[in-house]
Amino acid sequence: MEKYTTQTSRSSNLSSPIDPPLIIQIATPEKPEEEFLSEPITSE
Repeated sequence: MEKYTTQTSRSSNLSSPIDPPLIIQIATPEKPEEEFLSEPITSE
């Protein structure tokens, strides 16, 4: 049970920092998507 609590705590910690950037990208997918797609296309 102790191990389970640690894993749940870790998942919550990882979800915290990943949640904000994910929401921002979804809120403005046109801006980040265009820049993100332009980078790999120019590199190739």
